[in-house]
Amino acid sequence: MGQVFADFPKFTTLTLEDRNTYNDLVSRFPVTIQYSFHPLMSWWGVIDKCMLSELNGNLVFSFWLPGMDDASGFGLLGTSKVDETICEIFDHQKKQGGEPRLVHVPDFVIENIKYTDMFIFDGERNFDEYIVSLNNFSEVSKLSPPRRSALRRLLALFDESQIEVKPIEINAPYNKSLLIDAIKAWEAAGRLNDYAKYEKQGLLYTIKNSGRFEVECIGLYIRGRLQSFFIFEPNDDTRINLGYLRLSYEYPHLIDLAILKYAAWLQGQGFTTVNIDADFGIDLLRSLKLSLGTTTFRRFYTVRPTKGLRHH
Repeated sequence: MGQVFADFPKFTTLTLEDRNTYNDLVSRFPVTIQYSFHPLMSWWGVIDKCMLSELNGNLVFSFWLPGMDDASGFGLLGTSKVDETICEIFDHQKKQGGEPRLVHVPDFVIENIKYTDMFIFDGERNFDEYIVSLNNFSEVSKLSPPRRSALRRLLALFDESQIEVKPIEINAPYNKSLLIDAIKAWEAAGRLNDYAKYEKQGLLYTIKNSGRFEVECIGLYIRGRLQSFFIFEPNDDTRINLGYLRLSYEYPHLIDLAILKYAAWLQGQGFTTVNIDADFGIDLLRSLKLSLGTTTFRRFYTVRPTKGLRHH
């Protein structure tokens, strides 16, 4: 494929119309949520601030969200002439009077740097993505003892036939309204429904434009009433990315029930692994995601030049 986006340092704003082109370009790299089309558009693109360019066969991203300076900056995705590419970006930043710095650089990009002594790498723990086996929490017996005990008490309130996971056709207008009404009704019910400044905007953007993404939705119903929904994006036949999760909090430990039932349903569809995204430094998310028995992480780094760097 020839060049599609602007030459660095010029940038092209990523739009919904770019989905197939963008997906073709990034298909040669390991899948991350950070650089997947749907999350890019629902987080950064929701305010038209996801811009990218091409440099030495790599993609350079300009991320910016108001009030999130630490997470904003230039990102890099690619494995071609990585050292030269980083130095060119740093030179441009210095000429513009800015700090030479890259953010959200994935581990597999770092692995392609030849002269690591030229750079300083700071791990972005808040943005590392958790990769989890669905097998860890698809049965009550596999949960931790406290969760197992609490969930069994909740399950005792119902006949098993009263708890059901069903697909929700997210492109249907009626279901869009159903999900949006649920978001409004549940917004103040619990912290997982409102944990980040732009997360709600991204969710509403996803529902509105669901036909432009490759997302699917399932819901947890108890006694015929929707109590939770989960939007996800399949990577392939066995792996998915977490999109958005919402809960009514009508019952105690509903989060544990939802995780259990969603995992079992997804396994029944042939999926084995889920990328549950980063925790963004939020204590509630970190403790929850660690408790799910993380298999591995996709690591991200901030990259700066070594002090006194001289190009050669």
